[in-house]
Amino acid sequence: MNDLQIMLIGIGALIIVAVIILNWMQERRFHKQIERSFSPLESDALIDDPKIDVSQLEAEALDINDASGKMIEPVLSQGNVDNFEFNQSKVDVYADDLIQNQPYSEEENPANDIPSTTKHSQQTTVIAGHLFAEPSEIEANLTDTAELATSEISANPEVISAKHDDIKAIFNEAFSQNNKTATVQQSELTESENTATINSEGDQNSSSSDMPIHEIKLAAMLDPKMDLTAVLSFSAETTVSNLNNQLNGLFDDFDKPVFLHVLTSEPNQQWILLKEAGPKQTIAMISCSLQLADRAGAVSSNVLNRFKLVVENLNTAINAAIEWQDLEGSDGNDVAATIATANALDAFCLEVDKTIGIHLINGVNGAFTGTKLKGLAEAQGLTLAADGTFKRFDDAEKQPLDTQKPRLSFVMFNRDNNAFSPEMLRNSVVKGITFQLDITHVKQSAEAFTQMVQVAKQMETGLNALLVDDNNKALTDAQIEKIRHQLKAIHATMVAHGIIPGSDSALRLFS
Repeated sequence: MNDLQIMLIGIGALIIVAVIILNWMQERRFHKQIERSFSPLESDALIDDPKIDVSQLEAEALDINDASGKMIEPVLSQGNVDNFEFNQSKVDVYADDLIQNQPYSEEENPANDIPSTTKHSQQTTVIAGHLFAEPSEIEANLTDTAELATSEISANPEVISAKHDDIKAIFNEAFSQNNKTATVQQSELTESENTATINSEGDQNSSSSDMPIHEIKLAAMLDPKMDLTAVLSFSAETTVSNLNNQLNGLFDDFDKPVFLHVLTSEPNQQWILLKEAGPKQTIAMISCSLQLADRAGAVSSNVLNRFKLVVENLNTAINAAIEWQDLEGSDGNDVAATIATANALDAFCLEVDKTIGIHLINGVNGAFTGTKLKGLAEAQGLTLAADGTFKRFDDAEKQPLDTQKPRLSFVMFNRDNNAFSPEMLRNSVVKGITFQLDITHVKQSAEAFTQMVQVAKQMETGLNALLVDDNNKALTDAQIEKIRHQLKAIHATMVAHGIIPGSDSALRLFS
């Protein structure tokens, strides 16, 4: 450790110590400020009456307490009643003090809106809109009043009885008015809350009524994970013929698929492909979609910018309102974000775009004839297609409508890349054939693979051929099981990405 490091360590230690000392000093200063702020009150302007000698009241209160500290209630004996001398002025003074000595008068606080709670910071108790002293002070006042009543009670028992009834009536009337005021206030509060609730519900209903009744969705074949779409709303409904005149080949010569859908007019609104709509069909919207990737790769920035320019020009020509639909995870109107989405989609395609192939080659008996191959293939449910391959379709996927094609399961083709045809099969011999399954195109790829292996083994026996892998090595059951596990992993990856194998989106993406 050199001198510089030692010096830096020392400086750091001094800084830490200084910070600790500074914090301690600030904390000490704050404690002192808090103690000064919360020092006990010497007097309270709302409670204390300058006319009353508190020390005198405390001394008088102690005189009427017994040794145990319990208050002795005044008792009127018959002798005291006979010798009672009433002092009208003193009783009036105490009655006025009890009734009028309050923090708010009826004129100052007509609503009596002080909440029923205890304010600990002022050490006072608030009840039904009136402020009283603490219980200890109330007890002292009552004690002094009791002593005065005891000393004066012998004066005039008849008058004191009448005055007692008058004071009681005054108290009852005062508290009755307070209770009525509190009741009216509570009633008004409840009514205002109910009105606020009704208004709130009305606002919610009015806001919900402003929402669109029908949410227009895009065509079912479009996928926000792979299609950039712009929706153009016409200012007035038009026909397909007028729209075609405006298009005039604007979307031709794109190296990625472009789909144009139109929304038919009410009441049967639905999205249909523009090329399938009749020329007199009335339409309200058009959607323009660009597929971001396929097996040729991701869309380029030049193609994307050209597509956006064409859409903008079309929008100007037909005087429509345009809205770019967001892609999954990015802004559809952001070129850089769209390119990033396209590249990520292309990387996903490279990861899962796999095919599985197994081969049959001639054995010791040599090449097999085309006629025999054709007979065995048709016996296993394969059909010769126009592209020169034999195809096997999944029987469970056959659709009831003639316009929908059954799903392809796997294909069989000539290993020498010589297309099959009826004439070729009649006049030629075949040295080897290949069975191939495209994982991305088959919904139930594991079942299709099992079916393909069974057909291959059946034809291996019928043709006296050998079942081999890509390196012409015999294909064992262990290798077949390994292939099946890899196939299931690819299938799961596609499902997790939201593109189901064999779906319309998968067929477009991996075409």
